[in-house]
Amino acid sequence: MMEFTLTRVVLCAAGILVLGAILTPVMDMFEERDDTSYQGQSDNIASMIDTFYASDAYEMTISLDKILPRDCEISLRNNVLTLHHGDRRFESLIDADTIADSESYGRGQMISLTKHDRTIIIKEVI
Repeated sequence: MMEFTLTRVVLCAAGILVLGAILTPVMDMFEERDDTSYQGQSDNIASMIDTFYASDAYEMTISLDKILPRDCEISLRNNVLTLHHGDRRFESLIDADTIADSESYGRGQMISLTKHDRTIIIKEVI
């Protein structure tokens, strides 16, 4: 009877070790997928601004609720758009230089993009 109980304890311990060995790479895969998703969203927003810059339009208003993932903010400096998610940052280049009236913009805000010479001026819409 003692051997039966002892083998069950050893099997449970081995099962826990196998689960631990499998779970670590799987969790890393999901984190890498998140990073790819956030970088893709940063690139998409930068592409949208580039398309506006190349168009004949003079002004564009964007509701950030529609394009930003939850718990994210964007900042625009010179020709770099940065998507912030917690302590992680995802950067994308923009064709035009930008001048922003705020350090960062988050969900729930609307921003206005206006062309001025070779620069895009970004202001929060109130």
